[in-house]
Amino acid sequence: MSGPHPRGRRAGGRVGLRAADRSWLVVLEPEEVRIEPFTGDGADAVVTGEPSDLLLWLWGRLPTDFVQISGDAAAVERLTHRLTVVTD
Repeated sequence: MSGPHPRGRRAGGRVGLRAADRSWLVVLEPEEVRIEPFTGDGADAVVTGEPSDLLLWLWGRLPTDFVQISGDAAAVERLTHRLTVVTD
Protein backbone atom coordinates (compact mmCIF):
# COMPACT_ATOMS: atom_id res chain seq x y z
CA MET A 1 0.00 0.00 0.00
CA SER A 2 1.41 3.36 -0.87
CA GLY A 3 0.06 6.80 -1.49
CA PRO A 4 0.66 10.45 -0.93
CA HIS A 5 1.26 11.75 2.52
CA PRO A 6 0.46 15.15 3.96
CA ARG A 7 3.04 17.75 3.00
CA GLY A 8 5.10 19.03 5.89
CA ARG A 9 4.18 16.12 8.17
CA ARG A 10 6.41 13.27 9.14
CA ALA A 11 5.25 10.43 6.93
CA GLY A 12 6.76 7.59 8.93
CA GLY A 13 5.74 5.72 11.99
CA ARG A 14 5.29 2.26 13.43
CA VAL A 15 1.85 1.25 14.67
CA GLY A 16 1.17 -2.08 16.35
CA LEU A 17 -2.23 -3.68 15.81
CA ARG A 18 -3.55 -6.27 18.27
CA ALA A 19 -6.71 -8.33 17.93
CA ALA A 20 -7.32 -11.41 20.06
CA ASP A 21 -4.19 -13.58 19.76
CA ARG A 22 -2.86 -11.93 16.54
CA SER A 23 -0.56 -8.91 16.22
CA TRP A 24 0.90 -6.94 13.31
CA LEU A 25 3.25 -4.00 12.99
CA VAL A 26 2.40 -1.44 10.33
CA VAL A 27 5.57 0.36 9.24
CA LEU A 28 4.77 3.67 7.53
CA GLU A 29 7.48 4.99 5.25
CA PRO A 30 7.30 7.92 2.81
CA GLU A 31 6.85 5.73 -0.27
CA GLU A 32 5.47 2.47 1.12
CA VAL A 33 3.70 0.71 3.95
CA ARG A 34 4.94 -2.65 5.23
CA ILE A 35 3.23 -5.16 7.47
CA GLU A 36 5.50 -7.18 9.76
CA PRO A 37 4.99 -9.50 12.72
CA PHE A 38 4.56 -7.52 15.94
CA THR A 39 6.34 -8.85 19.01
CA GLY A 40 5.33 -5.98 21.28
CA ASP A 41 8.47 -3.89 20.79
CA GLY A 42 9.35 -1.03 18.48
CA ALA A 43 5.94 0.57 17.94
CA ASP A 44 5.27 4.29 18.29
CA ALA A 45 1.67 3.43 19.15
CA VAL A 46 -0.50 0.34 19.61
CA VAL A 47 -4.14 -0.06 18.61
CA THR A 48 -5.98 -2.92 20.32
CA GLY A 49 -9.51 -4.19 19.81
CA GLU A 50 -11.78 -7.11 19.16
CA PRO A 51 -11.00 -8.54 15.72
CA SER A 52 -14.21 -7.29 14.11
CA ASP A 53 -13.92 -3.85 15.74
CA LEU A 54 -10.29 -3.46 14.69
CA LEU A 55 -11.08 -4.44 11.11
CA LEU A 56 -14.00 -2.02 10.91
CA TRP A 57 -11.92 0.75 12.50
CA LEU A 58 -9.13 0.20 9.96
CA TRP A 59 -11.70 0.61 7.17
CA GLY A 60 -13.07 3.79 8.78
CA ARG A 61 -16.39 2.14 9.66
CA LEU A 62 -16.12 2.52 13.43
CA PRO A 63 -15.01 5.52 15.49
CA THR A 64 -11.93 5.42 17.68
CA ASP A 65 -14.12 4.76 20.74
CA PHE A 66 -14.30 1.09 19.72
CA VAL A 67 -10.53 0.46 19.96
CA GLN A 68 -7.90 1.22 22.59
CA ILE A 69 -4.97 3.41 21.53
CA SER A 70 -1.77 3.81 23.49
CA GLY A 71 1.36 5.73 22.57
CA ASP A 72 1.85 8.37 19.90
CA ALA A 73 -1.55 9.55 18.66
CA ALA A 74 0.13 11.30 15.71
CA ALA A 75 1.45 7.94 14.42
CA VAL A 76 -2.09 6.53 14.53
CA GLU A 77 -3.36 9.64 12.73
CA ARG A 78 -0.76 9.10 9.99
CA LEU A 79 -1.92 5.47 9.63
CA THR A 80 -5.58 6.45 9.34
CA HIS A 81 -4.68 9.20 6.86
CA ARG A 82 -2.79 6.73 4.65
CA LEU A 83 -5.70 4.28 4.82
CA THR A 84 -8.13 7.03 3.82
CA VAL A 85 -5.96 8.05 0.87
CA VAL A 86 -5.80 4.53 -0.56
CA THR A 87 -9.40 3.49 0.13
CA ASP A 88 -11.31 6.58 -1.02
